[in-house]
Amino acid sequence: MSSGDGLRLLAYVCSHVGHSISEDLEAIASSAFRNNPRLGLTGALFFDGGRFVQVLEGPPDSVETLLGLIRSDKRARDVEILFDTFERQRSMSEWSMWIGRLQDSGTEVADIKAFRDAYLQTFRPDALDFVMLFRRLIEQSEQAESHPKATKGGPG
Repeated sequence: MSSGDGLRLLAYVCSHVGHSISEDLEAIASSAFRNNPRLGLTGALFFDGGRFVQVLEGPPDSVETLLGLIRSDKRARDVEILFDTFERQRSMSEWSMWIGRLQDSGTEVADIKAFRDAYLQTFRPDALDFVMLFRRLIEQSEQAESHPKATKGGPG
């Protein structure tokens, strides 16, 4: 599938190297709330204590621009792309960016990478199944605590 066929769907992990995760998550959420609707981006980001894992979806140029910003961000190191593909429709249209901590849901970034690796070895690769895992983690996290970390109202 080429970029002309739809939305770019990308997931990555990286290490956090900032000083205050609370301040950094607040800055990321503020930036996402301000910029993602205008850029047509939606997705989710989890933090597990030392690493971020994020799924982004949107117009190919917007995803590429944001990925460039992430790679140059001093809070992020060792960006590893988990998958990068194109889809015809959004999987996370209700969030311009949902942000949560993985320890709230009992899952670690290593668990997500292990799931991805096992899935790719056993089944036909499908990024949407990976995104569905993210959606389940969000549901678990929202049940575990009643904090509104989502910036609702992404492009539809």
